[in-house]
Amino acid sequence: MRRSTFEKTPEFSYLKLEVADDVSFGQMMKRAGARCSVVNARGMIALTFYVSVAAMARGCKKAGFAVVGRFSHASLIAATLVYLGLELAPFAALLPLGIPGPRAAGAVMTGVLLGATALVNRSFGRPAFPALLAPLGTVLMAYFFLRSGYLAWRRGGVAWRGTLYPTDLLRDGVRFEPPWGGRSP
Repeated sequence: MRRSTFEKTPEFSYLKLEVADDVSFGQMMKRAGARCSVVNARGMIALTFYVSVAAMARGCKKAGFAVVGRFSHASLIAATLVYLGLELAPFAALLPLGIPGPRAAGAVMTGVLLGATALVNRSFGRPAFPALLAPLGTVLMAYFFLRSGYLAWRRGGVAWRGTLYPTDLLRDGVRFEPPWGGRSP
């Protein structure tokens, strides 16, 4: 990023209580006139989001309720159901319900989904085999989303960076503007 563009923004104070601070930072920079580029740095840089499933579960404790659910339990449940429906529809279409059209479409879409996931894995030097676990990963992510909502409800807020932040306080700090319309609450 260019410092001159960053100085045209409200700077880091704008992101003070924003759970989706990474994406909000990008949106803030774009509004200040920043331009984006994509660079293939494969082999020069690496990023590991989570080292284990347990670490992923911890990371999703804040993001599920805050970002996916937009601080609303009803929105979190609805978004999770839509996510499950979209991700698992090709596999559900394979069920033997006696309707050949959906089963054929499900077979094609399942092949495309698993094939694309395997190709992405291979292009990043990862084994293709984990692509077969995509449905399990989908169900696990849905569980993590719903778990984050439950924990936020039980605690009265979101645990983040070692501190429990009340939901209302975080809701007031939202800057993230989702692509599907409107600013978060």
